[in-house]
Amino acid sequence: MRRDGSSRFSSSNRYGTFPSISGGWKLSQENFLKNVTWIDELKLRVGFGITGNSEIPRITNWADEYVTNPGSTNYDFDGAQGSAHTGFGLARYGNSDTKWETTKMTNFGTDISLFRGALTANVEYYIKNTSDMLVMDNYSSLSGSAAAPYVNLGNMQNKGWDIAVGHKNKIGEIGYDIGFNISTYKNRVVKLNNVAGTRFWGGGTRYGNVTMTEQGSPISQFFGYKIKGFYESEEGVANYKGVNGERAGKTVLPIGVASDASLVAKEWVGKYMYEDVNGDGKINVDDKTIIGNPHPDFTGGISLGLNYKNFDLSMIFYASVGNDIYNQVKWWTDFQSQEGNRSVAMRDNSWEPGKKNATLPILDEGDIVSNKDANSYFVEDGSYLRMQTFSVGYTLPLDFTKRIGIKNCRIYVQTNNPFTWTKYTGLDPEITNLSLGDSGDLTKGVDFGRWPQSRQFQIGLNLNF
Repeated sequence: MRRDGSSRFSSSNRYGTFPSISGGWKLSQENFLKNVTWIDELKLRVGFGITGNSEIPRITNWADEYVTNPGSTNYDFDGAQGSAHTGFGLARYGNSDTKWETTKMTNFGTDISLFRGALTANVEYYIKNTSDMLVMDNYSSLSGSAAAPYVNLGNMQNKGWDIAVGHKNKIGEIGYDIGFNISTYKNRVVKLNNVAGTRFWGGGTRYGNVTMTEQGSPISQFFGYKIKGFYESEEGVANYKGVNGERAGKTVLPIGVASDASLVAKEWVGKYMYEDVNGDGKINVDDKTIIGNPHPDFTGGISLGLNYKNFDLSMIFYASVGNDIYNQVKWWTDFQSQEGNRSVAMRDNSWEPGKKNATLPILDEGDIVSNKDANSYFVEDGSYLRMQTFSVGYTLPLDFTKRIGIKNCRIYVQTNNPFTWTKYTGLDPEITNLSLGDSGDLTKGVDFGRWPQSRQFQIGLNLNF
């Protein structure tokens, strides 16, 4: 049991109480398994606990905050325009009802050790229910320019498996150990608020938000237009037909085109053809849909260790499989978004008549359409396998180190992040949230071009006296 307090909340909601309880049953100590010599430990366990979160970027979220600014809050009361009286304006709304975000976690697991520790395993299934999530409220423009407060809004669930297996043994003078772990989780937003159809947006860019969160779906899915292909010719523009409503059988109007009369087919040849999701014969915001998911199918790791006499070798691998990444960097490098250098992909992969492997629209200095909305071109497979550590060491013989007053001396060479295998074209597939809290969670999986993890080479010496 623990009780925590935070000055971010008002006095009426400042403290939270967070209990926990766990229990286990060691089957290996029961009479029916005591004589099974190859089982060292077999334990079943269950646990339940509540944890709290108060991490929001405002230390006085409970209070309205005012600022003074000579250009906007001072006022000349006498009308002489020769003096000004100091005034104050509302900068941030407060909310005294905001309280701790809580997570209730239930887990069921088993711990196994066999053959005198040669084989170990830990298996756990967990369910995490988070309620009263701390998010910045979505105030309308009628509230003025002051920032909205953080409030408690919505519930979310994560559930999944954590599995770890280890094996160690010795063959002659060669000892080895192998470890393997895998984790899965399924994320679902259970509730946002009491208004049906509410959506929260994230991943803000110069052309709008690229992630969407709604009830019943995972948090921070990528949202935009699905690219169906390219308009290969003027006939291709005309032959793309609507299937529903008043435009059934008529040409699908490209994005931004209001009518058949304003459609100039030749201007669209070589441009992206977006999928008419609702089939109404016109491409607009109603055709935006889910174009990617930042959550992996599973993550996992492998550790390998070898030792022979005084030599030792170790390797650690980590993998993420099944997650997508929204590569926002390509907006700067692959389109006419700004002055400056362009990518090789823009040169080699732009559409040309007859080109079958194009991924980018025709090179057109006047193209102001292809880069103005989120679309599936930016979404890439973010799966990767990374060697995190590779180390080789040698421990000097004890009879030598004792003579010079050293208990143990190990020399090693190590490299961190030497290799990463991935199809992702960005700098680093290991994308972290842009920021902490809800703004980071609502922007999960969006690569804004952060500096990648460095590759390191080290030579070291471990001494024990």
